[in-house]
Amino acid sequence: PYAVEPYVIRIKTYINLRMENKVLEVINEYRQINPDSDSMMYYEAKLKGLHGKYADAIALLDNLLEKHNPDKTDMETPMKIFGLKAEYLTYLKNYDKALYNYDIIITNDPDNPVAYGKKSLLYQIKDDYNIKKGQGYRTL
Repeated sequence: PYAVEPYVIRIKTYINLRMENKVLEVINEYRQINPDSDSMMYYEAKLKGLHGKYADAIALLDNLLEKHNPDKTDMETPMKIFGLKAEYLTYLKNYDKALYNYDIIITNDPDNPVAYGKKSLLYQIKDDYNIKKGQGYRTL
């Protein structure tokens, strides 16, 4: 088995540099070694999200979650999948499903401050959205 970490480092670097073609090259390069790589499917979804193709990205993430086998994965944690999915669901204004994904993260990692912070922010966004739609006010 080949280590995925060097490939992931390259992908993250190319994403930060907005060199999407290079990201695809690295994904395809690693898939020649490990065609069933969870990490590569995750970064393919992330790349789709960078292009605003959130529904396509979510479909890939759902597929990844469906096939995920903790004993045969090259990802350090599946919680990243739920986090990215929640982010893209938020962009699509599917707030309840996004909250559900943050709840999964918190259930599995109760000390995750990022998940709590994003969930809190999502409640604020959701309340603002509901107020704008005329669904009333939330009282304290």
